[in-house]
Amino acid sequence: MAKFILHIGDAKCGSTAIQNALYLSREHLADNRVYYDTHFPNSGHTALTLLSGQRSRGGSEAREARAAKTLRMLQLEARNFDWVILSAENFINLSPEIVARLAETITAPVEAFEAIAYVRSPVAMYASSIQQIIKGSHLFPAPDTYHRRIDRKLGDWQEFIGQDRFQVRLFERQSLGGGDVVTDFANYLSHVTSTPISLPPGSYNTSLTAEQARVMQQFRLAVYPDQPGALLPRSTALAKFFESLNAIRPVGSPVVISDLARDVIRARNADVVRALMETFPNLAFPDFTDTDTPLPEGPFPWTGDDSIEAVLSRIDGGVVVQLANLLPELNGGRDLDEQTMAAAMSGLGFHDPAERQAVRAAVEDYAKARSLCPR
Repeated sequence: MAKFILHIGDAKCGSTAIQNALYLSREHLADNRVYYDTHFPNSGHTALTLLSGQRSRGGSEAREARAAKTLRMLQLEARNFDWVILSAENFINLSPEIVARLAETITAPVEAFEAIAYVRSPVAMYASSIQQIIKGSHLFPAPDTYHRRIDRKLGDWQEFIGQDRFQVRLFERQSLGGGDVVTDFANYLSHVTSTPISLPPGSYNTSLTAEQARVMQQFRLAVYPDQPGALLPRSTALAKFFESLNAIRPVGSPVVISDLARDVIRARNADVVRALMETFPNLAFPDFTDTDTPLPEGPFPWTGDDSIEAVLSRIDGGVVVQLANLLPELNGGRDLDEQTMAAAMSGLGFHDPAERQAVRAAVEDYAKARSLCPR
């Protein structure tokens, strides 16, 4: 019999960093009678939900086979430990009963469940979500349509797990132990297991800048206009290209929602925030000091305008142009001659010879990736 610790999400709240830290700390955890394992460092147990009949846009026979292999591994090993950790950001979207049944297929009976979730303010969640959505579609939700009832999902989890055994933390630096979600999660594990647990510093997924998000949207509209909602190889290759550029030097400005869009999201989600703060009094949303603000009247700048620029406070059109010049899909199919490449690198702020060489290498890698992608 084992006790389970369920890390249930939410999305865009450091799940990859937590999972990578857990994977690197498997021996340390095992020494303290805590079990965590999966087949890839930062994959967590998301694929396990495929075995319960759940489907996602990333579902495939290969993922189902990997999930089955992971389940067999857990079934063989988990029985030897006092605590078993399951971590998947999509657990938050499932009924707790489904996740409990998954745990029971690993080792039954389950002695007890403990669970933790991290959540963002609706404004922060919207800003982060559109960066991800735009990788799979040129369309994104308008602020006045964004109304995510995360309070109901978390309420279901609290009712199932029990108030004393379910914790919800705000994914804001000032609210996290040590200002970091991995440190905060390690503190949580130490408390729950009554054992000192330490985890290595987290490594986080990189985000698109505002300008890169706009170029990605242009790309999706040009290449996949009739396939919104699908993560396809060529757009994945472009996202990796942008990550390579940002690793050299951040290209563009952070995604910041405009004041009007922020006000609309606040008003649209005030009921969600009120319900969350009533159910989980420890949550204090810094951008929701007033939850009675009326919804501003439209039409809004994004009404009839599908450009992501309509909801952002700042975007540098020059950076958008130079990034587009590097992409055959957006520059009219022109080959990148030295003059075009040099102008683009200068326009993007790459002046150091070593940086420019790194940019050339990233462009070459992107060209190779493009050539391998199906049309």
